[in-house]
Amino acid sequence: MANNVRLYRFVGIGLLSLLVTTVLSAKTVHAQTIDLAPLDSYIDEAITDWKIPGLAIAIIKNDRVVHQKGYGTRQIGARDPVNKQTLFAIASNTKAFTATALGLLVQGNKLAWDDPVLKVMPEFQLYDPLVTRKIAIRDLLCHRSGLGLWTGDLTWWDSNYDRAEVIRRIRFQKPVSDFRTAYHYTNLMFLVAGEIIPQVTGISWDQFIKQRFFDELNMNRSNTSVKDLLHEENVATPHALLNGKLVAIDYLNVDNCAPAATINSSVEDLSHWVRLQLNNGLYDGRRLVD
Repeated sequence: MANNVRLYRFVGIGLLSLLVTTVLSAKTVHAQTIDLAPLDSYIDEAITDWKIPGLAIAIIKNDRVVHQKGYGTRQIGARDPVNKQTLFAIASNTKAFTATALGLLVQGNKLAWDDPVLKVMPEFQLYDPLVTRKIAIRDLLCHRSGLGLWTGDLTWWDSNYDRAEVIRRIRFQKPVSDFRTAYHYTNLMFLVAGEIIPQVTGISWDQFIKQRFFDELNMNRSNTSVKDLLHEENVATPHALLNGKLVAIDYLNVDNCAPAATINSSVEDLSHWVRLQLNNGLYDGRRLVD
């Protein structure tokens, strides 16, 4: 598909985060019941304004989900409704899982934030040999490697390269700024971050995410690959704007950059993840993250 086509993944997590931090603070909830009519109206307007078929939200207060609901449909022109278990591709929200996964390894003394990447991934190489030697684990998560906005995305987007080959080709990407001097959003460094996990633990990023987050947080419908959607029915379809018209398109397999982008989840599952974050690493009384 042409590079200038804008791809919409229609992810409920955007409003999930927004509503957790704004709706309840803007309108203090004194009772257990909430008048949802204004919220429903607001969401309906948002669906129209954003030109999307549907979305899902959850509202969390005091470590409790007080409301979760789907709005609209899973595909333009279809009748199948979005509900709290509808799977969405959460795209770059995957990065938060990868960063927390590395945090667990630091917590378990398997890594240190200031460890050089070369210490755990000797084959890693950037364009600048000096930066290759200096770049640390924490730099991978801060978008300050010197690579430019979305640099190298065409090495993994709609390509046949596996993760190792995508990482190998990073050495050919010229930086646009000096190391640690500027912020440039890049996916490649999160791929590297995720691939540190098998170097340290012996299991894949995908397995680690499932064992340490999906299983522990009862995120029973969540997965890390478009291939896992093949036998699912309650799945939101991706769409694109083509010549100003919204059309359904196929999912693209980008498993070769999975730690940056590939988790599929429902708003019900994601509400468990957000509870963990809001409750300082506790979930149902169990500490999962320090």
